[in-house]
Amino acid sequence: MYNRGNERKEEINEDIDDIINDQITEKIMLMHDYINDIKEQNDKLGALWDICKGYIEDNQITTDESIIEKDVLNESGYELLNEICNIVGYYEDND
Repeated sequence: MYNRGNERKEEINEDIDDIINDQITEKIMLMHDYINDIKEQNDKLGALWDICKGYIEDNQITTDESIIEKDVLNESGYELLNEICNIVGYYEDND
């Protein structure tokens, strides 16, 4: 009878270990997905930074006034917006 009690106790401990391991595995998978999402967002932010910084350098934008003074910005702005939308995405009309 004593052995039977110990066997049952071991079964319960194994069940508890299985439950804990399942919960740990689930949390690790969620963390992995979260980290991948953060990496993807960082990649997009880095790409946006590079595009914007390149645009500023290519068009030699030095001050607020230089934006107003440069007619070429109106023409090249379309390309900039296109590149930004390719990264960020376009407006979705859900109506």
